[in-house]
Amino acid sequence: MNKFKGDPRLLGKKVLVVNECSKFRFFISTAFTYVGANVVEAGCGHEMSQRIWEENPDIILIDKEMPDMDSHLLMNNKETEHASVVITTFQKDACKLMSREPLIAENLLIRPFSPEELLRKVTDVIDKKSKYEHNC
Repeated sequence: MNKFKGDPRLLGKKVLVVNECSKFRFFISTAFTYVGANVVEAGCGHEMSQRIWEENPDIILIDKEMPDMDSHLLMNNKETEHASVVITTFQKDACKLMSREPLIAENLLIRPFSPEELLRKVTDVIDKKSKYEHNC
């Protein structure tokens, strides 16, 4: 995880962690805090919408299995188009999701994962988004 400490893609960035499980939010928040990101959390879709409006996050990490919302809708949403979005899911759900939404595959992070895998995936998504925006 030291590799990502002070990484300009993460340092000072506002990260919104959305998951109904407080222990999982803590695990993710700890990794981002360690590398210098500012973390806000939401435990449900309603809180997430409120945090997006209030905080304008640079990065959104959301669980695919949120009971009160469809997480993949964040990918094509005007309110979140500026943010890098990563969706966490289990392998069995990833296969179904990728067959329905093949463009989402690069934004999926399969659970379980380590803090290093989390940070690597997020920086990969940031890099791809930056490259795409630069080419447009």
